[in-house]
Amino acid sequence: AACEVWKAIKFEFEPVDKLDK
Repeated sequence: AACEVWKAIKFEFEPVDKLDK
């Protein structure tokens, strides 16, 4: 599932979480 992969990416690159919001 791409969702799980995206979560893994966000977990490794927390800064991406800020861009996501």
